[in-house]
Amino acid sequence: MINFRYVVGWQLDYQKIRVFGLDRIMAHSFQIIDVLCDPPAFDADVYFRQALGVAAYDDPAEEVILSFTRQQGLHFRAQPFYPFQEEDILIDTEAEFRVKLTIIVNKELVFELARLGDSVKVISPQTVVEELTSFFRQALKQYQGSSTERSG
Repeated sequence: MINFRYVVGWQLDYQKIRVFGLDRIMAHSFQIIDVLCDPPAFDADVYFRQALGVAAYDDPAEEVILSFTRQQGLHFRAQPFYPFQEEDILIDTEAEFRVKLTIIVNKELVFELARLGDSVKVISPQTVVEELTSFFRQALKQYQGSSTERSG
């Protein structure tokens, strides 16, 4: 397992919390300034609680309803990629496992759903369906028209 490290801080020019991967911070990219600021109180547990990964953004969490195949549903129950409560389970039958997640919609969520392929279907919201559809269309474009070469 790879362990990534992050710097979380208040960025004055954006007036918001920013998260930077240590592996992406370049030498001499920080400036020492003589400006005093009073950043807002920050609770990392609260800030990241409803996000998958570290991309929390400023968007509120949404209710995302996912329908898993029975096999993937068993796996999700045993090792969920995002925590859920028993009352979030909407359907649990031999044919389908359906769950409601209250989560911030970000790229990490889209990538996780894409990784699961046809073993999961997004029921709602439509915006997540559209983001996932767009992701798959873009991926498919790389393989259309050429069976041996990839342009780029």
